[in-house]
Amino acid sequence: MEMDCFVIDTVNSSDDDEIVENRIISKIVIVNSDEENAAEKQLINDAVEIFIRLKALDFDIMIQKKVNEIVDLNDVYLQIRKKNILSLSKAILGTTLASHGLADHFVKTLQLQPPAKYFEPPYYENIKSYKRLMWNLSDSSVDLCKDIGHSNVFKILITELSSPTFHHSNFKDEQGDQNLSLMSAVKSDLGIILNSLRLAPLNKYKLRMVDGIHTILELTKTTFLMIKTKALFILAFAAEPDDKSVLATTKANIDFIIDKVLIPALSQSSHIGKRYSFSVEELLLYLSMMAINDENSLAMVNSNILPIILKVLENPISKQELSEALHLLWRLSFPPENKEVFASSEKLYSLMKALSAQNDLSRESSKSLDGAWLELEKHFQDRLPGVVNASTVKLATESNIGDVHCMISYCWHTQDLAFRVRNALEANDVPIWIDVEQMEGCVLTQMAEAVEKSFAVILCLSESYQNSTACRSEAMYAYRCKKLIIPIMMEDNFQPSSWLGILVGTSLYYNVFLESEFDASITKIVTYITKETPAVPKISKATNSSLFAQNSQQTCQWSAEEVSSWIKKPF
Repeated sequence: MEMDCFVIDTVNSSDDDEIVENRIISKIVIVNSDEENAAEKQLINDAVEIFIRLKALDFDIMIQKKVNEIVDLNDVYLQIRKKNILSLSKAILGTTLASHGLADHFVKTLQLQPPAKYFEPPYYENIKSYKRLMWNLSDSSVDLCKDIGHSNVFKILITELSSPTFHHSNFKDEQGDQNLSLMSAVKSDLGIILNSLRLAPLNKYKLRMVDGIHTILELTKTTFLMIKTKALFILAFAAEPDDKSVLATTKANIDFIIDKVLIPALSQSSHIGKRYSFSVEELLLYLSMMAINDENSLAMVNSNILPIILKVLENPISKQELSEALHLLWRLSFPPENKEVFASSEKLYSLMKALSAQNDLSRESSKSLDGAWLELEKHFQDRLPGVVNASTVKLATESNIGDVHCMISYCWHTQDLAFRVRNALEANDVPIWIDVEQMEGCVLTQMAEAVEKSFAVILCLSESYQNSTACRSEAMYAYRCKKLIIPIMMEDNFQPSSWLGILVGTSLYYNVFLESEFDASITKIVTYITKETPAVPKISKATNSSLFAQNSQQTCQWSAEEVSSWIKKPF
């Protein structure tokens, strides 16, 4: 059979804010038969024609009669899902309709009725059907999720959810019966918001701007656990990292997510739950976001998350599911109590060792696996002395990091300012090592060696830095190596908390984000380094930021230049 190719951009999921915020896009080439391509193209063309007809209608029709075009669009979606032409066909459909103004049209439809009149027919039937369409399409279309953030969708949905009509106290009527229509409307709103945060994480700032955090937090008070769970997932993506009252949840909630949602999904051959329709991959991502809070991380391990991670590591249904499992393992490995649990598992050690021997892991999987080794290696040796041979636990081959230096640890989100700090310090004869391509996933060994050979480590503090698993590994390793830690503030209105707040403690921050204070801050940093490390060498041409590019080939299948070229290549 003759085959054809179709190319689509998809989001490569990652925990790290510097990656998530910039949405590293992977190009996936899907090989399809001519027949399948023709069927898909016809369905998408049908959807475009239907949407054009829908846009041509007067908006008042939405509150006057049932609008068949919305029903027809849902039917096209269901046909695509039923035919299973491509796993990414939903993304193609959503992206195509987004290019024709789907989000803006949805906003205008939402604005037709206030929340108090939401359930009046026929508007209710029309908006219910429209929300179902948006919920389904936003599950896989990055472009649609970005459009949702740029439009007023969040503002209107939050207005709805915060209205008396939608309050969670109304989920049951006076007779104690469930108000299924209201609960369905709330689930749709939360589903659209959650999808939009998952695929376009910068939308978290849009949600904060419309006071969405307070409204979503109120929904966590409901006794209906699935609505509460969706609200918790949203908060994990959108809440401020220092707001423990928002991020922390109860063990009962964690138990529900693991026992009633994740385990049933894992039991399905598709790894998609029948009752709640969450995939294992998706749930691992949500749990990883929740685990940014160490209290949640401890609760997950206490709720026996390890056997589930082991099962996914042993038999993942996809490379992305494996990547999410490894990343959750890495993030859960920070609290000392969790380290002890993990390091006591001979099966975990064996699986990690077997995965380390594979040469076909994705960059994200390799990064997370190396990060987990970095956190657990010593503990494995202590807890499994009869099993672990210290010489076999290696992240990668040794690199050739140059002479002693000051290391700058930063996240991608603040790269430009971090490079400006580097240039200013080098101009003052301070030798600097900095990861110029932010490719720590391939070079965690180089990162470790860069820390070990440093006389000081500069931490570039920001919300993104605090949320980044990779940055946490770097900072904690510097702390364990007893390096001089110099915190510099990269953004306004950020106060370190959680692990980062504990690490920097009461240290003096240098405010380099303020233009008026930049030069003075650099002078103070140089003075401080000179005072605390009097034996600092003068800068040499061999110990500047090019060190990374010189040594990146040691631990990757791709060199730094190859990966950098790949990242910058237009799609």
